[in-house]
Amino acid sequence: MSSTHLTEEVGATTPLPLARRARILASAAHAFSANGFKGASLRDIASDAGVSLTLVDHYFGSKEQLLSAVVANQHAACKKRMAGLRAALDAGGQPASLAQLTQAWVRHEFELYDSDDGADYLLFLVKLMNDPHVSATIQRDLDCSEPVILHALARTVPTSTETDRQNAFSLARSALHAAILDCRVAPQTSELDEIDIAIDFGSRFILGGLRAALA
Repeated sequence: MSSTHLTEEVGATTPLPLARRARILASAAHAFSANGFKGASLRDIASDAGVSLTLVDHYFGSKEQLLSAVVANQHAACKKRMAGLRAALDAGGQPASLAQLTQAWVRHEFELYDSDDGADYLLFLVKLMNDPHVSATIQRDLDCSEPVILHALARTVPTSTETDRQNAFSLARSALHAAILDCRVAPQTSELDEIDIAIDFGSRFILGGLRAALA
């Protein structure tokens, strides 16, 4: 099939070409990451994507619907990333220990930030996770690692409550993301041993917090 026929429905009566849709979503993701939900301008997003504001309005309807489309687009890439994390947590078919779970999660997040598209996604996540202008429904869908880690925690610490696991995860995630952003790991300059040292330190720190929260 010719690439000119590769189109996708986006809630309008006519399909939007995938290349144009991809430009809009990439521009929107960058704007939301840089300026948050309220500060992102649909006019600037359209200009950056090289399309008219009318076209963005026609296919996405509102800023919230556009953000929802960006999140859905991010999750398409997340499905591939999550396969490795799930495999690490389910090795041998037995529940991972809390130490193993923490090590796998921290390594996944550091390596995610050490990749171009992963770094963009993580910055997007950090910016919008606690944005008061983002709906609770969208916030629940932002972090595609959340259900994986919560499921693993339920298997690893079966005596814990769902509320305790959620609270422990939220606190640990905030600390982990702060550590990653503070480290500022850059693929073109980082040495493997430096990343491993950061992962080891982060794992021990996060593990201590999870143990305290789930004791």
